[in-house]
Amino acid sequence: TELYNRRYVMIEGNKQLQSCIFSGQTSSVMMMDIDHFKKINDTYGHLVGDGVLHHVASLLKWYVGNDAIVGRYGGEEFILLLLRKDAKESARLAEELRALLIDEPYSNEKLTVKITASMGVAEYSATLEFGTMVLEDMVSRADHALYRAKSGGKNRVEVDTKVPNDENDLPKHDDGGAL
Repeated sequence: TELYNRRYVMIEGNKQLQSCIFSGQTSSVMMMDIDHFKKINDTYGHLVGDGVLHHVASLLKWYVGNDAIVGRYGGEEFILLLLRKDAKESARLAEELRALLIDEPYSNEKLTVKITASMGVAEYSATLEFGTMVLEDMVSRADHALYRAKSGGKNRVEVDTKVPNDENDLPKHDDGGAL
């Protein structure tokens, strides 16, 4: 797919996330899963499935630009670390990506395969629920939101319910005050 792998996203992404947090900027994680991917493989074969993965990866890289780290998380699941974007901005981007995938199906010389995806979004929070580092927590919360999108009918975007709501969860300005 020519995307970063999970390990790179977790190591390099954590460094860049910490830099954003230190400078008082929030960030979000988007987890994305291609809907019915097993059916694509079973119907058209693994070569077409690989083509779909590469196509989706290309669209993600092209659409999100340079202020994100895009990686393949595993199987048909992708992760996007959206630097300097809050949950609202990231959810809007997720909706745009969801529509883009519908509008830009995978095609080769013999067939066209329609693509839909489910997505979960989580914003930075200083209070950890899962894992030992901020990025792990964000990924886990985005993954839970993704699960809600899948179980809610697929081809949807869900946002993590934990949003920064007190001064301890808000990124700080350089002078230490909340944004």
